[in-house]
Amino acid sequence: MDEAVAAVQEENLVLAERLSRRAIDAGKVNPRLWLDHARILEHCGQPDEADEAVRQAIALAPLYAEAFAELARMQASKGKVVQAVRLQRRAVELQPDNAGAADALRAYEVLLPDAPSTGGSGAGGSSEAPAASADSARMERTNRYDWEAIDAELRDQGMARIPNLINANECAALIGLWDEASAFEHEVRRGGWSDGGAVTYRFFTRPLPELVGDLRNELYARLAVIANAWNERLGRSERLPGVLADFTARCHDAGQSRTTPILLRYAPGGFNAPHNDIAGRVVFPFQLAVTLGPGNPEDDGGGELQLVDARPGKKVRAHRLGTGCGDGVVFCTRERLVSIAGALGLQPVLHGVTEVLGRERFALGIPFHEHG
Repeated sequence: MDEAVAAVQEENLVLAERLSRRAIDAGKVNPRLWLDHARILEHCGQPDEADEAVRQAIALAPLYAEAFAELARMQASKGKVVQAVRLQRRAVELQPDNAGAADALRAYEVLLPDAPSTGGSGAGGSSEAPAASADSARMERTNRYDWEAIDAELRDQGMARIPNLINANECAALIGLWDEASAFEHEVRRGGWSDGGAVTYRFFTRPLPELVGDLRNELYARLAVIANAWNERLGRSERLPGVLADFTARCHDAGQSRTTPILLRYAPGGFNAPHNDIAGRVVFPFQLAVTLGPGNPEDDGGGELQLVDARPGKKVRAHRLGTGCGDGVVFCTRERLVSIAGALGLQPVLHGVTEVLGRERFALGIPFHEHG
């Protein structure tokens, strides 16, 4: 089976399937082999047989949390969100201390349909509910925005404002986490221009605060649609999964497992020099920043998010957006869409924050990929 996994990594799928079936023939009562076999079958374009292989792993080991989580992921990828939630809840019950399993459950729950109700945390009745697609997903916080207009603004400017994404109480609650050491994995301090900025970052640990996790899941689902449309416009074959948990699995498979959502604190005079947030091969094309206050552009000035074209030695284009408390900004992670001689192309970009001129400022940063 190890040889089969290696063959998948080398994209030799015919050999991978043959080796995997040979392993199963030799170990039909081994649930781990059945789970690996399922993943290989899925890579080989056999989703129904992969589904059956995971169910065989569960039949052999009814308390196998990883198998329940894998089957949940497969159901979500088919748009069967209700079933995915039910299976992932079982995975969480079996491994209550697994923060990744809890994050995946939250990601699936964001996509639940409005009705019928799933009936609480139990499994009773939910298996008979109709499957939901991302188009019918419940996106309570983001339904009120015009996502076609946001897509157009991203194409035109590389960034787009989402006004009043969170309320003042939610801003205050996030700022209140700053002094809770247990909420963060590690801290990074920048001391000036030679250090790339004057700002302190604190990276959240898992499980993410509920609000942060919900924002990350819901905005990912919206932005994955835009990202896939861009790939289609560019003639690229890559398509991103519609659920954050599936994209996070891609990151983990690539060795990227460190959390990226951060809380930022800018003292008066603080800023971020232009940079990008990439630490691995798998990168989501957009990020989210949310201004938490207490300052705002009207009172203090400065602290604008800016997107700068990365054109060494040439005149650069810089676009800036001022934001108030609770406003979000979606911006391109490493390149924006441009028209070059009548054809679509990509212009590398960097993002930063202009100098905060008045009171200190807090912000929430949410990349959707993980770091290596």
